[in-house]
Amino acid sequence: MKTKCSFFSMKCKCIIISLLVIVIMYNTDPQVLATSIKDSEYQDRKVDELPKVFLGNDVLSLKHYDIDTQYDDIKKSEDNFYAMLIETEDGRIPVPVGKVEINLADEKDIQMMIADNRITKEIKMRLIERHQQAIEQGITDEKAVLFSTELLRSKTGSDTQSTTTSTYYTYKNTRMRSDRVVYNGINTGYKTIKTGKKTKITADSITDIAIAAASFNKYVSFFSSGISLFKAFNDAFGTTWATGSTQDHLYVRLIYNKIDQWTYMQIGNEWHLGLCAQKATVTNIASEQYYYNSEKRQGKTKTQSRIVNTVHKSPHFDSPWATAYQGYYNPLTEWMTWKCGSITFTF
Repeated sequence: MKTKCSFFSMKCKCIIISLLVIVIMYNTDPQVLATSIKDSEYQDRKVDELPKVFLGNDVLSLKHYDIDTQYDDIKKSEDNFYAMLIETEDGRIPVPVGKVEINLADEKDIQMMIADNRITKEIKMRLIERHQQAIEQGITDEKAVLFSTELLRSKTGSDTQSTTTSTYYTYKNTRMRSDRVVYNGINTGYKTIKTGKKTKITADSITDIAIAAASFNKYVSFFSSGISLFKAFNDAFGTTWATGSTQDHLYVRLIYNKIDQWTYMQIGNEWHLGLCAQKATVTNIASEQYYYNSEKRQGKTKTQSRIVNTVHKSPHFDSPWATAYQGYYNPLTEWMTWKCGSITFTF
């Protein structure tokens, strides 16, 4: 009876989340949801692509943001106000931002996030998607941290640009901003790469995972020696153990930190999405191989886990302004993927 109730409760949650997604999509401009993925080579940033920063003289603008935080490009003042560092022709300059923490596994936090009119619809949908993944994986505590100048205004204020700071930046005389959601320690859980008699053939061809950003890839090896997964199994148990069985399987897992970034341009009193970009830092790569020996009627498992520090960014993450400006009518999406064998996953 308890199992049935739990299943019914989970089903209700899924239905509620699905309805919320439909509501958000219904009220979203199709241009905001439109994405176009195009391959583009990494290019050196040009001076004319860098924004001009207008430094204000209000309380937030005059603070000294010189304390490091655990978040990339985020500094804070002695009294715990935050600023995001942006690239300009005059170097990296802090722009004051607000900060909101969200437990993606907490239904109350998700409801509060959905009701917050300072958070854009596309960010809400992204967080709802991650919430669903966390629930499916049985995660009870997963933090996401949102930074945005919009968070500096009151929840009950108007939807116009915040007046709590007069520091802002422009590109081609257009005010722009980037909102960031930061995640630390995301665990993908084990993903199935191959099962069955041909698992050893697949494992013998795999030495790494590929992180893809547009047309540029980075590779993270399972072993520092660069050997294949199946060779590592053979080194541990001998070359005759894996006879090929329907019970064989290969799983892989990543742990990583990431930043999702949305860059907007302001037209009148409305903000319009121009670019979605991303940065991921893989901190751990792991695998599990199992092979059943039909003669011995016994299976053996080989697991491995390696600590790494591999950083990859989408092409316009560091300098999004020109691309976001051009993407007003058709926002560019640069979400990255990772691939192991023939299976591709999204960050």
